[in-house]
Amino acid sequence: MEVLDLISRLIDARPLSQWGVERMTGVRLREDLSTSNPYFTILRSAGPHPPVLAVELRLPRPGASRRDGLVIVDLDPAAVALRQADLTARFGARFKVEFPNAQQPPNSPRYQIYTYPWGDLRLGLGQASGRLECVVVDAERGGGGPPSCPPPQGGRDVFGAACRTRSSENPGGPVLENHRTFIGARSSSSPLVPLWGRT
Repeated sequence: MEVLDLISRLIDARPLSQWGVERMTGVRLREDLSTSNPYFTILRSAGPHPPVLAVELRLPRPGASRRDGLVIVDLDPAAVALRQADLTARFGARFKVEFPNAQQPPNSPRYQIYTYPWGDLRLGLGQASGRLECVVVDAERGGGGPPSCPPPQGGRDVFGAACRTRSSENPGGPVLENHRTFIGARSSSSPLVPLWGRT
């Protein structure tokens, strides 16, 4: 499995669906009734499909403010061996970086975050290994531009004028204040089960 191509296919598959994510990642997803709630249907993988270790898909239910879902793909960094330079070569150099905060385990990944009209692509790199270990496609806003709509590369916009609307739609760059809300899941036992607390 070519992981960079997988990331692009996940983006291109919007709106996200159980069938589409299963087909691309090779894993079967089942609803997690203990964490699904009135706003999200939360589906998790039953087992790994190397180099994919786990997949979580969150689909908004009617009445949710989100326009599309969120998919989290945990990868085996030893098998993937992708580093920041590989990601930048594919997705561009215009990104924000978010480091783990004091409440997270010290081995939590740092995120390389790309913002598009449809939402955010977050690429988690291991603090020790520097290798890609987590991919989050957060299509919160839905719609917008051509599917992948990457940032300009090599001084030109590879998707033309439709991608250039990105700067006018979000001139201030990505809004990160709600980052942990986006990747957190509400449950009956805890108001927020963050990404790093998943089992």
